[in-house]
Amino acid sequence: MDIDDIRNRAQGVAKGRVTAEELEFARSILLERRGDVGSALYIVGWCGSVSDAVLIESYLYGPERDLHGETALKALCRYLRLID
Repeated sequence: MDIDDIRNRAQGVAKGRVTAEELEFARSILLERRGDVGSALYIVGWCGSVSDAVLIESYLYGPERDLHGETALKALCRYLRLID
C-alpha cells in the first residue's frame, strides 16, 4: 500500500476515501512503530475513532516524542476532535 496516497486521501488533498483495510494498515504502522509513522498519525487521526486515542497518545512519550509528538498532539486534539 502507498502510505503517501492514503494520507493524501485522508487529508482531502486527493480524491477518494480511505478504506477500512488502509486504516488498519496505518494502525499497524503505529503499533509496530516502523515505517512512515508521521503519515500513519495523520491517517488514524483523520479517519480513526476515539478508541485510537491511546495508540496515538503513546507517541507523546518516550524517544518518539521529539520526532512525532507535535503530530500526535494535533491528531488527538484537532483531528479526533477530543477538545472543543
